[in-house]
Amino acid sequence: MAALMMLGLAGPAEAAGGYPQSVTDTAGLLGYWRLGERSGTTAADVTGRAPGSLLGGVSLGAHGGLSLDADTAARFDGVDDELQTGDSSLALADAGSLESWFFWESGVALMRDNTTGSGWILAYDSGRQVAYRVRGSSFTTGLAVSQLRDGWHHVALTVQGQATAFYVDGEPVHAGTTSGSAPVALPWHVMRNGAVTGQFTRGRADEIAVYDRALNAETVRAHFLAGRDVADVTPPAVPSGVTATARFGSVEVDWSGNGESDLDGYDVFRGTSPTGPFARVNASRLEASTYTDTSVAAGTTYIYVVTASDVANNRSANSATVTATPPSTTDLLRQYAPELRYETQESYFADSAAEMTDNYVSGSQTNYLVDGSGTRIAAANPANALADLSLGFLGNPLYADGRAATDSDYLDAANTTYQQDAQRMRAAGYGDRIYGRVVSSAGRTWLQYWIFYYYNPQNVIGFGVHEGDWEFAQVALDSDGAPTVATYAQHDSSERCVWSQVRRTSAGAPVVYVALASHASYFAPGVASRGWLPDDYHRGDGYRVRPQLEVITPSTPFMAWRGRWGASSSSPIAPRRQGKWGDPAGFESNAAACTAPSSAATATRRRPRSSVPAPQIRVRRLGGEVVVDYRFPATRRRPVTLLVSVAPAGAPDVATARRTTIRSRTGTVRLAVASGADGPVVVQASAFSQRGTRSAVKRVPVS
Repeated sequence: MAALMMLGLAGPAEAAGGYPQSVTDTAGLLGYWRLGERSGTTAADVTGRAPGSLLGGVSLGAHGGLSLDADTAARFDGVDDELQTGDSSLALADAGSLESWFFWESGVALMRDNTTGSGWILAYDSGRQVAYRVRGSSFTTGLAVSQLRDGWHHVALTVQGQATAFYVDGEPVHAGTTSGSAPVALPWHVMRNGAVTGQFTRGRADEIAVYDRALNAETVRAHFLAGRDVADVTPPAVPSGVTATARFGSVEVDWSGNGESDLDGYDVFRGTSPTGPFARVNASRLEASTYTDTSVAAGTTYIYVVTASDVANNRSANSATVTATPPSTTDLLRQYAPELRYETQESYFADSAAEMTDNYVSGSQTNYLVDGSGTRIAAANPANALADLSLGFLGNPLYADGRAATDSDYLDAANTTYQQDAQRMRAAGYGDRIYGRVVSSAGRTWLQYWIFYYYNPQNVIGFGVHEGDWEFAQVALDSDGAPTVATYAQHDSSERCVWSQVRRTSAGAPVVYVALASHASYFAPGVASRGWLPDDYHRGDGYRVRPQLEVITPSTPFMAWRGRWGASSSSPIAPRRQGKWGDPAGFESNAAACTAPSSAATATRRRPRSSVPAPQIRVRRLGGEVVVDYRFPATRRRPVTLLVSVAPAGAPDVATARRTTIRSRTGTVRLAVASGADGPVVVQASAFSQRGTRSAVKRVPVS
């Protein structure tokens, strides 16, 4: 583009009225569309002859191409936008000129008459070179199209008889001789390849003019200089305050706006190394000081720089680099996995579901997989002659050994030593696990968390106790991957909270307050009344943990297993077979609005006053167990159940608990200390009324 680089640096040959005056003072002007409208679908013709039609939703008020004029331009989207003008006075034949300022970003042609295979074209892309066409004769200029696609350029085409001339930025680029004779076929199409279906051009257009005579080189040069301050070689300031924020599927780049009066806009460049190379990611030059990059891959670290350019095509140096790594759905799943806060005296915790399939004591006990007729199918003890039971053995429709699974199959725990088994399995590495998956449904994204407990000891007048317990929580995301709503399962119902009301850890993880024994999930610490059912105590005074996340999918076999996760009649079915697995939106919409205060900070917990008298206790330690003597005051409101627990000091998750029916004011409870707990322990005791109201908790440290 040597011709374009030979521009002098003298001041512009500006007419008294600037660029518009230089055009209107030129003889032979047929039509002149400045495209400075701020609204509407009509492009005014300065001559008054041929108003144009803006079609497809052309954006108006964009930065214009003139250095010395604040008039705006029109922006075309390359999809269906164009300017058409078709007055018969614009039909060129033997002589004429086309002239305009263009910011050509993509597309075939800048301006063409109403033809598809011949006709007149001001400029078009022919094999990545700039070409033009007059009366059906085509000419390739040798100028690369890429040299016109990064800024504003003045483009002019003239014809006089058989002679043609093509100019860019006031300099002659090509001259030719046409052999054609066809006149212009109206209407003119600006930013579209004539009548060719679907071939629209993206970019901006400004100051379009048509003449019925050939402009000479001096006039073309004068027009260019009237619109471009060639003495301006000072680039805009380097953009400052650049930040990059990673979103789900995008990166938002932001910076402080420049203040130059001739600023045309900004470009954002991206690389994967701090030293580059960097490639521009915005399709069109940006007028706003922000950009959202959606062409990103999760888990990839991107480096961004921003530049500013003015209408004279001066570009600033690169800004400081900024870095962002868009998260994957797995990243988000881990980021928002909940922290669980348990009630004091809880003895069952969120653990691996493999506790149920892998539990055995060699030579004495083993868990089984059993069919509906009571026949054992598999055993956890590998020494057993039956198939080896494990999470991997479970599946749908077949077990790992090829046997068909049925709805009546179930897992059967070895015996009633549930606490000892759960503690042993936790100590063996099965403790503190939750299962997570990402669900896309109904145009939204949810993070689902499935929580398994080995046993649910809550007793409701003899019912409700069961082996295996699947609990649940989910978080809904917006299109940027930011949480909007959380929904927690609570028995046969659920509760939802907008994210601003969800209590969170300092790391941003949602907090789940786990109800004693029932393991229902709550948004805030407290006591939930359940009518005639036992109250849910969920004050979060006990063990706190953020369990390790195990990522699951619909194809994870044990999640789709058809049987029940325990031998009890109320033991749950597998997560994938529960309605909320495939209908997260329905689970959310059917949930009750939460009653948590609108604060993410942990509020001061207030211990509710209880009408149930607390036990007075005296504790003795005898080897591997503690002996608890209790006494209640003389009252007609004596409670019916006593809950005694013991745990090593500082290890509330290694708790052993025992529920005892209270038959008199005084009594004794013996309780085994967890295996290996030889140091100090903490004994706690509380009492419950018939309907589940709880007394204050008595706490006694024992050396």
